[in-house]
Parts: sequence; structure tokens; C-alpha cells
Amino acid sequence: MVWIFEQQMTVLMTATIGVVALGIALFQTGRTSFLWLLGGWIALMTVWFGVELVVVTEREVIERIVYQFAADIRANDVDGVLEHISKSSPEKRQFIAGKLATYEIDSVSVKRNLEITFIPNYEPPVAKAGLNVVFTGHRRSDGARGNNVPTYLSLSFRKEDDGKWRVYDFVTYKPQGEQAGELELPR
Repeated sequence: MVWIFEQQMTVLMTATIGVVALGIALFQTGRTSFLWLLGGWIALMTVWFGVELVVVTEREVIERIVYQFAADIRANDVDGVLEHISKSSPEKRQFIAGKLATYEIDSVSVKRNLEITFIPNYEPPVAKAGLNVVFTGHRRSDGARGNNVPTYLSLSFRKEDDGKWRVYDFVTYKPQGEQAGELELPR
């Protein structure tokens, strides 16, 4: 039942449908009992909306991490980026640190196709996130601007002992997705 708290749109659509249905019933019958039901419905939806704002699901946590990860890359903040990568993956940490030392990132455009899947029966919990991203940057040594690298990014997350979700593996694919094959990143 976590889906109830996943998106505000669920609450808003349910509230709208209920208000319209009760409003029509009130208008057609003229019975004041529907007015009381309408008031109760609005109160219930207000509480649900408030709870939805307070409850942060695991999916929302990972989504926030993905966007913060992108913001840290855009800011060329090596320490911020490495904070999101598990210390149990030193080769991935070294790879990212090397890329950020070689390239200056001008922009990161995260597309709206973020998909998060939780892999059941793993301890610690594991999730996979996939999304399209366009990186724009340049080699620090030559300074030429505007090199776009569109990619489909597959991030594997693990919930670590400190309770934080961190990336322990990632693969870059051609923008069409995993089925299109791995992307050769600029050297």
C-alpha cells in the first residue's frame, strides 16, 4: 500500500473524483446529507494529502538521490558525487573521480523517464534506477565547450549499514536504453 503515498497526483485525482461525484449528488437531490459527506470527504483528502507530504517512501528517497547526484555532477563537486557512491565500490569511485578531474561538466539534463525497481529478497535491500541523461561538458585541458553525451544510465543502489542508499554499480548505455548496447564514454 506504499503507492498511496508515492505521488500527490493520486491524492488530488481521488479528491477531485469524490468532490465531483458528491457535488453532482448534492445538486441533483438537494439533500443536505451530501453536503455533510462532501465536507467529510474534503477533510479526509486534506489529511491524506498532509500525510503524503510527510511520508517519504524508499522510492522517493532514491529519486531524490538521483537528482542530487546529477546536481553534484553539474557542480563538478567530486566529494558530493562520491558521497552517493558506495565505499564498497572503489573502482567506480575512482572512475568517477577520474572523469570529473578530466572533464568539466557544464550541464546535466535528467530526462523524465526515471524508473526505479526494487529487487526483492536481497539483504541489504537493492534497487535499480534507469533514466536518460544528457551531459554537456568539455575536457579541462582544451576548454572547448558544448560536447553533448546523451546516455541511458543504469544505477544499482544498495541500502548500506548507515541506512543510506548508495550507488554500488552503474552502466552507461546508448540513449535508446539497455537493449541498444553499452555506450563508449569519451576518454
